[in-house]
Amino acid sequence: MKFIIRFLKNKNPLLIGIVATIVFLAISLLFLRSPDFPKNVPSSERLEIQTEIHRKQIEFFERYTRFIRDNHGGLIASEENRNAPDKIEDGHTFGRFLQRFKFFDRVEIERLTGKFAEKENVQFSLLSDLNKDQPASSVNQTQIKFEKNEKLWVVITVEILKYYTDESRNSVQKSQEDVIQKTEFDRVEGEKPKLVIIIDDFGNRMNVFNSMISLDYNITYSILPQLTFSQETAEIVNNKGLDVMLHLPMEPKEMNRYNPGIGALLKSDDEDIVVEKMTLNLDSVPYAIGANNHMGSAYTQYKEGLDVVMKILNERSMFFLDSKTAPGRISQRSAKRNGIPYLSRNIFLDNEQNVEAIGRQLFKAVKIANKTGKVIAIGHPYMATYEALARYLPEIETQGIRIAKVSELFN
Repeated sequence: MKFIIRFLKNKNPLLIGIVATIVFLAISLLFLRSPDFPKNVPSSERLEIQTEIHRKQIEFFERYTRFIRDNHGGLIASEENRNAPDKIEDGHTFGRFLQRFKFFDRVEIERLTGKFAEKENVQFSLLSDLNKDQPASSVNQTQIKFEKNEKLWVVITVEILKYYTDESRNSVQKSQEDVIQKTEFDRVEGEKPKLVIIIDDFGNRMNVFNSMISLDYNITYSILPQLTFSQETAEIVNNKGLDVMLHLPMEPKEMNRYNPGIGALLKSDDEDIVVEKMTLNLDSVPYAIGANNHMGSAYTQYKEGLDVVMKILNERSMFFLDSKTAPGRISQRSAKRNGIPYLSRNIFLDNEQNVEAIGRQLFKAVKIANKTGKVIAIGHPYMATYEALARYLPEIETQGIRIAKVSELFN
């Protein structure tokens, strides 16, 4: 400071200018580095950087969901892919997103996410059942966290619908007495009650299928058409001496939310298109002895389209089993008009995907079987369903119930 005062006393204009410039620069740097600079008013450069980071996070999320959609055996129930507000943790901003699945195989998703993370050179962690303490919730939530350079990069919250579709929710929530009253079977004296278990949605994933097929029970396999392993799955099931069915995709009421998948029959299809689709679907699932609808809350109410379907099934000596995703008897009447056998589902096993809950549904099915002689239960390729069947079927057999093929319901 004395040095500066001495220069000022000399009144040397050049020196005064130099000193003033140095002081100005020092003060400017001090303010630019000040911790009191308002962080919520970013500079245009900082805003541009943040925008570019968020764009890359969105692209990362879209690559991930596309990778899962292309490789996961389940159908995504919603394509909302919503952005949530970005969040700051430890001073670092990360992107938040939401995806919904119709069903969610945690083991398979974790495996696929690992492959994706390795490809993207990021780390990930997976946390399930975020809202398990909220039994009234209609979804389960799983959170997938991706880290890049040891910092949170993208967080995806996955919602897994507890119900097979929201269209079947009312039928699932009916009282057991109502289900029993509406069953279409009559008890045959002197015959063991039959429990028919149909597992839908095979044709893509093989991990759960390989476990399920190892069970020594007469489980019926309903296979989605035109998928990677549709034909191979049907071959394996047939070689085991078990019944194969076509899980026939049909238009749901909420097409904007639910994707019925490849080969789906739509109300907008003319007869020639229906015939073409049915031919491709049936040819991709050899040995199918019958068909049941996949989704189809809209199409199973569509008399004209159903009549075409039933005629084709009649030509191949097949039956139709109504998965009952919508109320009414339109499909039953169509089957009768076209001379093919008709069955309908009594109970869903795994709308709630845990072993104990599936066990409770199995024993509800046993009650129906004991009252009426026969019951049809539909499940899906979850590991929880496999574990429940492995655990409870031996006990069910000790109660005098026979695990029967679906073909055994016909004379």
